[in-house]
Amino acid sequence: MKLSNRIISFIAALITVSIFSLSCGNNKSSNTNGTSIPTESAGENLSLDFYKRLEGTIANQPVVMHLHCYKGELQGTYYYVKQGKLITLTGTLDSLHPGNFRLKEYSDENESDNYPALDCVYESGQIKGSWRSADGKKSYLIELKEIYPQGSMKFSVLSLRQEIQAIPGVDSSPVATVNKSLIIPENDRAANEWLSVQIVKIINGDTLSKSNDIADAGKKLNAVFAKGYEADLKEAKADGFDISERFGYDDLLQLSILYNENDFLVIDNSFYSYTGGAHGFGGDSYYCFDVQHKKKLGIYDILSADSAQLQPIVEAAFRRDRHLGPTDSLNEILFENHLATTDNFYFTPTGIGFTYLPYEVASYADGSIFVFVPYSDLRKYIQPWFAERLKLN
Repeated sequence: MKLSNRIISFIAALITVSIFSLSCGNNKSSNTNGTSIPTESAGENLSLDFYKRLEGTIANQPVVMHLHCYKGELQGTYYYVKQGKLITLTGTLDSLHPGNFRLKEYSDENESDNYPALDCVYESGQIKGSWRSADGKKSYLIELKEIYPQGSMKFSVLSLRQEIQAIPGVDSSPVATVNKSLIIPENDRAANEWLSVQIVKIINGDTLSKSNDIADAGKKLNAVFAKGYEADLKEAKADGFDISERFGYDDLLQLSILYNENDFLVIDNSFYSYTGGAHGFGGDSYYCFDVQHKKKLGIYDILSADSAQLQPIVEAAFRRDRHLGPTDSLNEILFENHLATTDNFYFTPTGIGFTYLPYEVASYADGSIFVFVPYSDLRKYIQPWFAERLKLN
């Protein structure tokens, strides 16, 4: 199965598999213009848990980055302001020099085993360093600053992780890993209470929940998993199964921020679950909020098009991304020869991204299906209030 790159990196981080070197080194690199890029600074020690919203430039091009750190594991996204497509980041803080870190970069279109990297130094609310191409032949300056403009929010993060041995005290025992990586708003109390309720709803899946205790919701969800795991173990033992060869379960959930400005907030819920069988199941669900009016947004809150009008636009973007002509068959990728609409979406300054979970429109082996539609394709359907807020006119 082709899980989304965010899910793959999420799983790798949570099971603490190190897939690349994390030290920025004590030398200097140079970009393609010969400009020296300093990376020798030890930087400023970073907390093991944080969320930072950053603005600045990479290769002199404006970017916005959302960087999260859960127990030293870095996850995030950034986008070039002019282009708007999300680029995923993953990495780990250097235990010897926590102000230095390397981020691995990839997008869902990249099928290569090699990826660009960002060598970074954090100090005094700024990140400086170098972006390096996958082949190492190009490098460009990174200059970012932690910024929370009016209409954005600050967050703290919380990681609730537990490991349960199927056979307690035995080193070779299968282990169940349960982890909830959560975000907690830090702005004014009124906004916090409303948004905290929305986040709890994301965590527990209860649309009627009125609790605003995010930590408690995560702990309860972990407890439900642990209870179910113990019940499965008990049943397996009663049925005579050899539990030493199974029960390496996973139950993982990570909340991260994709967009945080103009009184809008977009949250990505990356999840993965494995409870036995041939494979697990994972994906990304998105939640878009108008914080100013305390409202969860659906796709038809920001677009006036109905599903019949939206469907051919989304399909055309999918065909364009896959280099397919307007009459080429989609059956080699999808279950049907058309791509239906979905209400699982996020937005950036330049367009709307749609995501289809495994089995939704394609086989498990094809994984999640991603489509990005620029606002230029949707211009006549964009609701005026949304266009005004994003300054699209």
